[in-house]
Amino acid sequence: MLMLIALLKHDGPAASRLRIQIDSMPYEIDVIERRIIQLEIEREALKKEGDDKDALARLADIEKELM
Repeated sequence: MLMLIALLKHDGPAASRLRIQIDSMPYEIDVIERRIIQLEIEREALKKEGDDKDALARLADIEKELM
């Protein structure tokens, strides 16, 4: 642990890589969060389409996936 703290205090490529790794979220979580954002954007667009049968069906699918 002390070695890790000492490395973080230095400026250099190794310290930079370590900081990025610590600050970055795991790949799987990033993928899930991006999918949620994509679905929310699509949901809002579909809400504007009104009573279109296909849009309402897709909207229902999106709501299920977001649950």
